[in-house]
Amino acid sequence: MGRPRNYVPADVLSAAVRAFRRHGYAGASLEVLTRATGLKRGSLYAAYPDKRALFLAALGEYTRATVGHVERTLAAAEDPLAGIAETLRRVARVAVDGEGRHGCLLTTSAAELAGGDPEIRAEIAAAFARLEAAYAGALERARAAGRLVAHADTRALARLCVAVMHGLRILGKSGAGEPELQEVVDTVLGALEGTAP
Repeated sequence: MGRPRNYVPADVLSAAVRAFRRHGYAGASLEVLTRATGLKRGSLYAAYPDKRALFLAALGEYTRATVGHVERTLAAAEDPLAGIAETLRRVARVAVDGEGRHGCLLTTSAAELAGGDPEIRAEIAAAFARLEAAYAGALERARAAGRLVAHADTRALARLCVAVMHGLRILGKSGAGEPELQEVVDTVLGALEGTAP
């Protein structure tokens, strides 16, 4: 019988997410990952066969938390456009604050890995599709309530929201301040309001 685990898997994944966000996939060496998770090399490999497996698990956990938060926020908003505004303004705040300065794991992984790893590309594409669907749902509710013109292309507007969301994370990681990011959000919200009847 093997020794019982003396660590919490969710805590390991959270630590791995932070390490991959801060260092990227290539920069997150085994030394970085063992230091971040608190696990020795043998324990880490007993839980995950290699760095890629740990990364995929961390990416899944990050997607569950971040994409899930956006989905819940947009679905729960009584005013769909106010929900979109709240979501984008929160991204602008988070992108310049503390851990948020390290960027979005989905965005940085898309740039670093998606071109060469079909499985990772599929995971990231699925996460982006969930975000687009959440924004599209909110925009469709806004259109049904008469807040957008009847011919508004909710899918194109949803893709705009997703693109802006990830652009904000890149700008925040690059050193932009919150006022500049909130200006971007104001511009997007103005574009949405421009589709009002």
